Amino acid sequence: MTIWRRAALPALMLFAVLSISSTTACGSDDGGQSVVIGQVTDVVSSSVTALAELEVIDANGALWRFEAHGFVGMTPSHLEEHGVLGTDVRVEYFEEDGRLVISEITDG
Repeated sequence: MTIWRRAALPALMLFAVLSISSTTACGSDDGGQSVVIGQVTDVVSSSVTALAELEVIDANGALWRFEAHGFVGMTPSHLEEHGVLGTDVRVEYFEEDGRLVISEITDG
């Protein structure tokens, strides 16, 4: 039993360090990427499958307006469904010339 405990402790410590590292990397501004989680308030499509603009309100009541260049992970109709149901989306974006540009949208 003592051998298992000796082997398990380093493995658990390694797991903890890797978990903290991955959490920090996901929450950082690595590569200029940022994340907002909130509810969809407005969707502007450029086609059936492509998004042009998206407006999201976060948990603090801040309103975020993004632009998109085509398909970014969800169709405009799916985003409108999120708006109707009041379910969160997770928006990854970067800033370009003072505009917030979506790189990917996933379920929040």
